[in-house]
Parts: sequence; structure tokens; C-alpha cells
Amino acid sequence: MTLTVLNKIGTASILDNAITSGKILDNAVTSSKIVAGAGGKILQVVNAKYDTEITMTSTTPADTGLTATITPTSTSNKILVLVSQPIWMERNGGESMKGTWSLLKGSTVLTSQEMEIASGLNNDSDRSLALNYVESYLDSPNTTSATTYKTQQKCNLSSASPIVKSQRGGSGYYSTMTLIEVAA
Repeated sequence: MTLTVLNKIGTASILDNAITSGKILDNAVTSSKIVAGAGGKILQVVNAKYDTEITMTSTTPADTGLTATITPTSTSNKILVLVSQPIWMERNGGESMKGTWSLLKGSTVLTSQEMEIASGLNNDSDRSLALNYVESYLDSPNTTSATTYKTQQKCNLSSASPIVKSQRGGSGYYSTMTLIEVAA
């Protein structure tokens, strides 16, 4: 006796271990059937680490050396960019010190954060501040081509010998950038 079932099987009707790889026809199960509705899944992770100190005194943005590249698997997927970068600012004289750190995709600025030393300085001759530039950004690259992300820094003031640094601190200090492709 042969039993024929035509699209009437519900999930409760299938017993554990009732379907084996030998019972599945070639090409009967495709990735599109498995992945359907799988938004939010992590597809790949790229991590970059950079540990060379970069010092600058210019008001023109310059690369910090921290960069990472990912090739998305679909144009509809998202890239979650996570940055952690130790930074340093210092200035001789004046009332405040400002620096800006930015996240870029290629040459396009995605976000910028201005850091400032301001309160209680009273024109002291030396001042400095160590902190961490931390960024999280969800990007929609709309491409399956290699996509490069990087950080830049700049001084926001030009008087009193301003200095901004990335990866500051010597041995054991480094910046990281993590790129996570997330299914749409």
C-alpha cells in the first residue's frame, strides 16, 4: 500500500528522525527555503587591529591608520561597524582643546565626534586628556563589492601647539574595528 500526501503535512505530523538525508531529493531543499525570513543573522565578521601611534597638529583631517574591509554577500544586507580607539589630546596654554574623530566609508564621512578639554583649565601651561573614541554605526552599503571603513582625526584649534593622537599609550595600546555583516 502506498501513502500519498499532497502538501498536507504540518510540523506536528513529522516525527523526530522521520526525515533523513537519504529521503530528501536532490535540490528539494534550497538555501532560499532555509534562509527565508532569516533577517538579523550574522553572516560574517571582519576584525582589524592597529597599534601604531599617529600624532598630528593639523586642522585638516588625516587617517589614523585604523581600517577594515568587508565584501557584503547581498546588496540588501547591513554592516554594523564597531570602533574602539584610544586617543590623546594636549595643548600648551589657552582655555580649551578640541579634536574630532570620524568614521568614514571610503572618502564619505559617516559620523564625527568632537572631543574637548574645557572646564577648569585656567590657562595652565600644560593640559592633556586621554580617552577612548567609541563608535557603533549601522551602514547600508547597497553593494557586493569590497567596502572599506576607516577613521580620521584632526585638531579643531590651531594655536598653543595642539596635538591629537590615536593609538596613544605605548606597548599594549591598540585600536580595533569590527565589521559585522547582518542579513536583511
